[in-house]
Parts: sequence; structure tokens; C-alpha cells
Amino acid sequence: MVKRSSTEDNLERIANKASETRKPLSTDFYNSSLTNSPTNSEASRTPEELSDEKAPVPESVASRVRRRTRVTKKPVAHGTFDALDDKSIEGIFNKLNTVYHDRMERNKRKGTVFKSSFADLSADPVRYTILDSPSVINSQFYGFFILFWLAIAFFILKDALHAVFEDGLFIYKAPVFQIFVAGLPKIAITDGLMYLTTYFSYLVQNLCLNGHLSWSRSGWIIQSIYESIFFCFWVSYLLFFDFQWIGRVFLVLHMFVLLMKVHSYAFYNGYLWRILLELKFSEAYLEKLNAKAAKLPSQFEEKHIRVVLNESVAFCRFELLHQSVAITNEDEVDPQTLARSLESLQDDKSVKFPQNITFKNFFTFTMFPTVVYELVFPRTERIRKSFLFEKITAIFGIISIMLFVAEYSIYPLFLLDRQVAYILLLVDMIPPFMVEYLLVFYLIWDAILNAIGELSYFADRDFYGPWWSCVDWFEYARLWNKPVHRFLLRHVYHSSISAFRLNKAHANLVTFIISSFIHELVMYSIFGRLRGYLWLYSMSRPEEIAPPEVFYNDSESFKYTSSTRVQHIQAKMTLRALELLNLDSDYPHFILDLGCGSGLSGEILTEEGYNWIGMDIAPSMLASALDRDVEGDLFLADLGNGIPFRAGTFDAVISISVIQWLCNADTAGVDPKKRLLRFFNTLFASMVRGGKFVAQFYPMNDTQTQNILEAAKVAGFAGGLVIDDPESKRNKKYYLVLSAGQSERTLNLTGAQMEADGKTKKLNSKMRKKLESNKEYINRKKELMRRRGRTKRNGENVLTFLHKQLVKKHDPTGKRSALVAPDGLRAGDVIRVTYTDRTSVLGQLIGIKRGNHNIGTNLHIRNKMNRIGVEMRVPLFSPNIKNIERVSSPKKYPSRKKHYYIRNNRLDVGDLENAPKHKFVDFSTAEFSCTPESTFLSMDTPIEKFIGTAMRIKLLDERAIDGVLTVVDPFGNLLLTNSYENSRDKIDPTSIRRREVGLVSVPRDQITKVMIDKRQKGILGDE
Repeated sequence: MVKRSSTEDNLERIANKASETRKPLSTDFYNSSLTNSPTNSEASRTPEELSDEKAPVPESVASRVRRRTRVTKKPVAHGTFDALDDKSIEGIFNKLNTVYHDRMERNKRKGTVFKSSFADLSADPVRYTILDSPSVINSQFYGFFILFWLAIAFFILKDALHAVFEDGLFIYKAPVFQIFVAGLPKIAITDGLMYLTTYFSYLVQNLCLNGHLSWSRSGWIIQSIYESIFFCFWVSYLLFFDFQWIGRVFLVLHMFVLLMKVHSYAFYNGYLWRILLELKFSEAYLEKLNAKAAKLPSQFEEKHIRVVLNESVAFCRFELLHQSVAITNEDEVDPQTLARSLESLQDDKSVKFPQNITFKNFFTFTMFPTVVYELVFPRTERIRKSFLFEKITAIFGIISIMLFVAEYSIYPLFLLDRQVAYILLLVDMIPPFMVEYLLVFYLIWDAILNAIGELSYFADRDFYGPWWSCVDWFEYARLWNKPVHRFLLRHVYHSSISAFRLNKAHANLVTFIISSFIHELVMYSIFGRLRGYLWLYSMSRPEEIAPPEVFYNDSESFKYTSSTRVQHIQAKMTLRALELLNLDSDYPHFILDLGCGSGLSGEILTEEGYNWIGMDIAPSMLASALDRDVEGDLFLADLGNGIPFRAGTFDAVISISVIQWLCNADTAGVDPKKRLLRFFNTLFASMVRGGKFVAQFYPMNDTQTQNILEAAKVAGFAGGLVIDDPESKRNKKYYLVLSAGQSERTLNLTGAQMEADGKTKKLNSKMRKKLESNKEYINRKKELMRRRGRTKRNGENVLTFLHKQLVKKHDPTGKRSALVAPDGLRAGDVIRVTYTDRTSVLGQLIGIKRGNHNIGTNLHIRNKMNRIGVEMRVPLFSPNIKNIERVSSPKKYPSRKKHYYIRNNRLDVGDLENAPKHKFVDFSTAEFSCTPESTFLSMDTPIEKFIGTAMRIKLLDERAIDGVLTVVDPFGNLLLTNSYENSRDKIDPTSIRRREVGLVSVPRDQITKVMIDKRQKGILGDE
């Protein structure tokens, strides 16, 4: 057996920690001063040692003037804290203590590993958009992409030539083009003024830099007021002043872009101001404590305060280094770097804050095609002139194509009369609007943003993802507009969680509300009225619960294989599960990994020396596991449908973050409790007796936990629930530890919060009474009666009483009840049903379907054809039925075994209360002719007498139908069974309303002639 390693070794191996600390980034894509940053070996040396090796280079006076550094006023000096009184110091310590516990609770630090509050920095920018990437250009699909643009060009050329030669209309004289060019100088001036007003945010940060403002006190308030005034003023000005609608939409969208930029710039720097202020205070107070020059308030212990201050200094230095891209991973923390002072880190430019607050830096950020501010942006080394020319040409070309489509395909539709063909108008609008939508996307996210990025040396071109291949709304929201998605993720979603203490669901709802409001405002700028349906569609997109096969898509599976933090957590939980299993190391074990995903937990099992099989429902996760070449076999299956292995296969089973998905109802027909029962029953059967099962899961509420425990007990498992770190809200982990029978080695139930045996005990009423107090017994009885509802205790049953009342109302004489009595009607009797409108139906009784107390009893009748006919249901107590009488009885009742009829020829009329009535035709006005073999239908002979008689019927469209009369419904419509042997004119199949072979429905108001064949007697005969 493979020798097991320690827990820490496994964690270090899965997390892929580097043996050496990663050096700061250099000149790959970053045109920044990071290239001048010292290496780790230099950073650990003193400035005196470095000065001995680096001799100063003589410079001229002009060179020194050009290279002189700007001396900025320190926002907070060390001596500033000397003026703080005891009350202020106490307030600062309380806040630091709260922040310290919050960071520990939110997993900001684990051992020597930190996690930044803004962990969305990327050191590896995306150099190409999807349509410009080499993989697309070199693929076989790229020719089809060129063909698409050729097709667009020919369509535009066709419309333009027709407009010029037939209508004499040139594009520059077209109405849409006139709207587009109207007021362009006014739009440009307005956009320039709107851009200039954004520099107020830089002014606020500059005042904070020079010590005139404090961001924590008044800076954020001034910035918030400015953003509110900026939004209200420019929205009012743009919407209610005279702008053509194309320019108005452009200005509104650009206004939102500028608003997002200034908000990200101000509050990102504001966060760093708080970190810097905390670092300065912590360093200064630690120096005083070491020099014994500071006196703590009475309610604080010096040992605890030292721990808090040291943690604060370490985290703040890490955060400033991380945001300066001196370190890119929370695992790569050099203790020597963190031990250096803030001044030394700022002097060698390892920390770039607050040196970044300059006019040039703000102007450069406003020119970048991004709305999220960072201290260091990825940069390119040069401008690709051919690429820039291609994008600029694409901008003007696509705008021209959009004008052509709007002028020749959309504008003419609005000149038509909407009342004439409104549906056709909507259908005609779909293709051109779809083309405009695709062109707008390509214009903004591929042409304009790429051109701006090339001009500004911006290297990250990750502007959009493959939104056309999305399978859910969440994925679409993440991919179709990545710059805005990053802003909402950082400054709305995460900020609402950290600032307002919202949970993920509420933060998600707030994000979609803001997004929906912005989209509705843009629609208002176009149409000048609130539509509302866009808001409704946008707010219907958040999915509270998504199926696991949809949630764990390619992007989620990539996170599991690329994020070292996810791998670290997965490995830690897997090792904890193995610890709870407490398996005997002297014997081999066969383990089932439920929800194996990308194989992270399977790699731990392999390292520990176990043989294993994995099951998962997500194909993307299993594909990642195959790419990782894991040792275990993999199965694609839904755990809710059961474990598809034979009995006694596995010695142990583990599951990491899976079984909570069984508690979700993805569709209306899914019952989570039944899925849980099926899962635990089949799991119990697939394990050897004494086998062990440990599952780590995240319940949404106590109800889910209770349902899981109850299903496990019903299946026969014994065990308990272990909760790690129960006092923490974020770090709390639930482990379900179960055993399938008795075993020599017991489960490790340290910290379990339920009975170890977990056996379900049935308590009778006497034992339950003894175990509960009188008050609890009374409350339980009251709750039981409330759920059952009020019932009538005395007298007969309520349903029986109501049934008797209905029978008395609809059958006062008792005749209809007598028909279904033991000596009443029998199958084979011919009965006539007369309705209140004096119409009647004659047929043979084939069965009686009884109801309670005869209420709901139906009679089923049909004609006496040879094994084919039409069945009809007659409600016994229908108020529309006047009388039901027996016409005749057979001499010998047929046996049930010989009673044949075809079900798919059934005419289920019901009680005919809601059936549409056709107009009656007076047969006296019908035209008849005589032939030797036929006779006329005389007016004094009812049509019902000829049921079972062959006849020919002439219709208004001069068609003839031959057949045998089968049923005459209460409205005079005839149903004939076609007799192909005697038919002279074959029936057109399109005239058969019912798709059954040989069955024809003839409306009464279409009949002109009815001819009866004398040679065939009616099947009912003279009876």
C-alpha cells in the first residue's frame, strides 16, 4: 500500500505552492515602473548596502529638472497620532478589532496566506478578442466569416442601387441619414463638457493627497454628492433638451461610462486611503508599544492589541503590494518583503499608492477602454498601424451599413398602415432589427474598443466572451459585456456584500435591479416613454437555483482547475472527510467519490493509496477530469436517480459539496424528498455492511439539513452530523458522517451534534405523552387540528350529504337512479337519450362508469357496427338531459369477452353543455332526386331511425359521401362509417375531420341531399 503523507504535505502539493517566491512582473505587457522595482534579494538588503554597489550617474541641470520627483505632502504623519485623545484611540482600537475579526471570518487570511479585497486583478491580459484571435483566423470557420460580410455587402449594394435607379434617392439625402448628422456639433460640445466635469473626482483625490481632506470622514461624502449631482443633471439635460434620438442615446450611454469610471477611480483609491491610514497608525502605535511610550485604554489587553496590530500591518502591506502588482498571488508572500517599512516600499516603487494620484494618470485612465480602475494597467509596446487602420475602417463601414439597413429595411415599414397587417409588420421587422443588433455589438465591442485600446497602448482586449453559445442568463450576463460586468461585480455585488452585509442572493438582486434600471433609462431616451417590459424581462433573469449540470459549465470547471485557492479548499475538505471515515490503513479500500467534478478530491484519494470511482452530473467537470488524467474511472449520472452499482460494491463513500443539490426542485415535477430517499436507499444497497459514508455539504437552511438526515435514517444509515467551526458564519462546514451497519472500526464522530447510532425509534402515544409536558401535548394537538381543518363530528359525512342533495335535485322521481340499479340497464341495451332542446341520441349501451352515490355516473353508448364505431359518454344526472329510456333489449346479452370496440374512434361529447351548436337546416328546403336503388329521406321519418343504414349524402360543395349512419349528435350532425365496398366516389382524405380510418363527420348545415339504400336494412331493424 502507498505510504500516506501528512495533511500539510497534501495541502501544499495540491495548492501548487512554488518553492521560491515569485519575482515582480517585468516588461511583458506592463509599460510601467515595475521594471525598476528591486528583486527580492535586493529588497531584503538595507539602502546603505545598495548604495555602496550603485554609484550615482552624473546628470546635467536640465536632466535633473526633467527628472525631478514631485514632493507630495504626506496625508497622515506619525506625529498626527500623538494628538489623539484616549476616546479616539479607543474608537480606533474597536474598529481595528472589528476589522480583524471580519477578515478572519471572511477567510482573508489562512495561516500565512492572505486574500485581497480586490482579487480580480489579472497579470495575464487577453491580447485578442475572439474574432481577432489566431485560433479563429486560422480555423476553417474564418472563410464563412468572410462570406458573411460579403453577403452583407451584396444586400446593401442591392438596396442602394434600387433606391438610386428606381426612386432617385441617395443615402446622403435619405431621412435616416439626415437624422444621424443633425446636431453633430452640439452633441460633440455636450460630450466634451460632460467629460470635463469628471475631473472633479481627481480634484477630491488630490485634496486627500495633500492632506486638505480625509477620505474616511468627508471625502467619500463629497464624492457621493458629486456623483448624484452628475447623474441627475446630465440625465435631465440629455432627456429633456432638444437632441436627435441617435445622439441622445450615445450621450446617455457615454454618461454612464464616465460615471462608472469616476466611481471606480474614487472609491478604489478611497479603499487604499483607508488601508494606508490603517497601516500608518498600526506601525506608529507598534513602535510606541515597543518603546513603552504608549498607554493602552483599560479595557484592552496589550497582548491582544499586539496581535491585532501585527495582523493589520501584515495585511495592509500585502494589500498595497498586491494592488501594485508586486505580488500576483496570495500564496506568494515573502516574509522579508512584508517586514519592510512603508517608506522603503514606496521609495523603491514596490507600492505605487498614493504616487498614482496625478493628472496624467487620471487622464490616461479615462482614455482606456475599461471602467474599472487599477494601479497598474497592462500595456502594449507599440501601435499596430495595420490593425488600427482595419478597425477604423470597420467603424465607418459598419456605421454606413447600419444606416443602409435602417433606411431601406426599417424606415419603409413604419410608413405602412399598422392596422392592415400588424402581425406581418412585426415579422418583417425581425430580420433588419436582428442585423442591427449584431452590427451594434460588433461596432462597439470589437471595432471601437479595439481601436481605442490600440491608440492608448492598452493590452487587455477581453471585451466580450462567446455569449452566442450561452445556456443560461447568468452566463450571458457575464460574457456579453465584460467591462461592465467587472464593474458590477466589484463595485455593486461585492461592495454591497461588504458594506451593507447583504447575502449573495440579495446582492445579486441589487445588481440586477441597477442593471435593469439603466437599461430602462436607455430605452426611455429612445422612445420617450417607460415601456416596463424590458424591466420585467431583465428582472426575470436572476436564477435563484440552477441545475448543477447547467451551473458547472466550462467556465466553472476552469476555475476548479486553475484557482489554487479552490484546490486548497477542496484538498482540505477531502482530507477532513478521510479523517472522519477513520479507515483501517492495513487493508485496501474501494471508495466511491460522489460529485467527483474535475478530479481534485480523486487526486487526494490516489495520493492516499485508495482505489476509487467518480460520479458527476456535469459533463464539463468530467471533461476537465479526463484532461487531468486522473486515476479513477468516471461515470456521468444524476445522483437523484440512484446509485447504479450492484449491492456491496464499495467499502466507503465520500462526497464534497454535492448532496445539497438534491434538495433543489429544478422543475415542477421534481420532488426533492423523493430524490433524497432514492439516493440514500440505493447508496445503502451499494455499500458493504459496515461501510462508511462522509459527505460535506452546504445547506441553505435548517429544513434542508433535516430532510437529508431524515432520508438517511429511513434508508437505514446510522451516524451523525459534524460541524467544523460552528461559531463562524463563513468557515462553518457541515459533514454528514454515516455508517451502513456495524463495523469493527467506528466512525470518527468528534464534534457530532446528534446521536451516534442515529436509529429511528418509533414512539407510541403513551411513551410520547410521558416524554412531553402537558403544554407541549396541547400545542401539538392544536397544530394537528389546525392542519386537518374543521370537520363535522356528528351526523353523516359531508360528502354523502351533498351527494344526496344533488341526487334529489336532479332526479326527484328516482327514474334515473333506477336505470343504474342492479336490475336496470345492462350492456347491450339500446337506449335513447332525449335532451332539453328535443334532440335525441340513439345507441347501444356498452358500459356504465359509476360514481359515488351515482353522482358522476356516465353511460357509454355506441352503434352496433361490426367491431368499429363511435363511443359517446352520457352523464346520468346532467341538467341538459330530459329523459333516458330503454328502446330494446337483445334476446341474449353478449359475453364481455366478445364485446369489441375501438377506443381511438371514441366521440367524447361529455354533457354537451359547452359544445358549439351548428345551425339547423330545414330538410323541406333540400333538393332531392330519385334513383331506382335509393329512396328519399321523408320529413315525417326521424333520422335516428336509420342508424346503421347505408346512405349517400350530397354536400354544398357537390361532393358525395357514402357510408353507414353511426351516430346523430344532439345538434343534427351525422357521423358515418365509410363502407368502401359500396362506395362509388372515394372520400377525399382531407374532408375527414377525425383522423380515424373510415370515420367521417358531416355537419348538418352542409347537407343538400340524403339518399338511403333500400337494399340494406338498418342494423337496429324494427326494434
